[in-house]
Amino acid sequence: MSFSHVNTSLATFLFLTLSGCSSTGTLPPAGASVQNLVRLQTEPPPATVAASRKTTLNGQQAEEVMRHFRTNVAKPVEINNEIHVNIGN
Repeated sequence: MSFSHVNTSLATFLFLTLSGCSSTGTLPPAGASVQNLVRLQTEPPPATVAASRKTTLNGQQAEEVMRHFRTNVAKPVEINNEIHVNIGN
């Protein structure tokens, strides 16, 4: 391969690589349903909802939650009124 072929190949490669990075392109505008969904997901909740949410958990509450979880996780609820279904015979 001669030196001019290397230069041409390198120049073509650089042109294609850099021209692909230079344009960001624009997306078509989203439809009304997509815009509404984005608005609902990104806007802050109303003040009444935000005030009613508890955003912190202190150590005592966390300890009580874990204690309750650990003691009740292995105690399944007994089923008193089972339904038996016989299909066929």
